[in-house]
Amino acid sequence: MNKILSAIQDIITGNKPTGVKDVIKGDPQKIPESSMPAITIQPITTDYFKRGTRYDEKVHTVQIRLVYNAKDIVGKTYVDSGKPVVHKIEESIEIVETTNSDLETTQESIVGLLQQNHTLPNNGVNSCTTSRVIGIQYQDRNERGFPTYEVRILLEARVIANRET
Repeated sequence: MNKILSAIQDIITGNKPTGVKDVIKGDPQKIPESSMPAITIQPITTDYFKRGTRYDEKVHTVQIRLVYNAKDIVGKTYVDSGKPVVHKIEESIEIVETTNSDLETTQESIVGLLQQNHTLPNNGVNSCTTSRVIGIQYQDRNERGFPTYEVRILLEARVIANRET
């Protein structure tokens, strides 16, 4: 799982969306207020399947969160691009799942980056790794003692690798 989390972190960090201050692996509750907006990457589940006598398949579910301090974005009238922001949801949609005029998800968005890099790097490991976005949730939260706005992206990474003998 650590190699999967690192590969996702590398993809997002290498193409970090405008305005995002940090991309980290770990608990989103531990992001300091000064580091927001930030993206966190954390494991959710791993399912194992035996495939024949030589291979194992692992299906990792990873949660990627874009976390804003709500007081930083409520009331903003412009973002870096100069486009008016009517509501905080519009800004997060732009970062998470922007599409072009043909409704194709752009590589400037987090989902676009993940979909374009659907074969994750294996870092020299003899395996086949593919990924797909399986869901996105937009939510207001108040778990940190101050309000946040979060977008949660669920990603499934499927790894088929030789079994150690």
